[in-house]
Amino acid sequence: MRPYFAIMAVAMATSAGCDRALVYGDRSGLNIAIRSDPAEGAPLEVNTGFQRRVVGFVPAKGRTADGKADGEAVDMASRYDMRRTAGEKGPFSDKIEIKTAFASGKAANAARDDPKVAEAILSAPQFAISNDPGERAVNNALIMYVSQSISNAEAYLALARAGNLRVYPGATATTSAYGTITDGKNAAGNAQISQMLKK
Repeated sequence: MRPYFAIMAVAMATSAGCDRALVYGDRSGLNIAIRSDPAEGAPLEVNTGFQRRVVGFVPAKGRTADGKADGEAVDMASRYDMRRTAGEKGPFSDKIEIKTAFASGKAANAARDDPKVAEAILSAPQFAISNDPGERAVNNALIMYVSQSISNAEAYLALARAGNLRVYPGATATTSAYGTITDGKNAAGNAQISQMLKK
């Protein structure tokens, strides 16, 4: 099984002394707990939990005479889909697929008026994490690194190209880095890059 994960982030547009900023946050968590006690009546217990939090703050376009919000300065649209597919080898082989998308401003307006634009926004790429513990550890470390800044994502991609890894053609450096990191054929090269970045 190659479980899917969603890249979760908080997008903020702020500036000093400005209160007309769009703030959007989306966080999801999926956990599985297993408890085994042969002495109990139920020797094996499996508990799964899912938690999702979404926050959105849309600034007002203006204020009425009595100080109340008058319209919205920015349009915003988001979508979240979670799908579970039963595995052939019991519940531990199930596949969880999460898709999330966010758009604001002109992109949100275009998505509202044109189904093709909406489809382009919602058809975000999927990234799969390996079941191999060593490869997963490398993937997680690199994902944390490129998530810190765009310059980190670009630095990783430069090392990936220098090492002849298969670079994912993402729309942004960060998306491209995520796809390159989670490509199973890049496992050996990613392990080398991970060691280089630790120095």
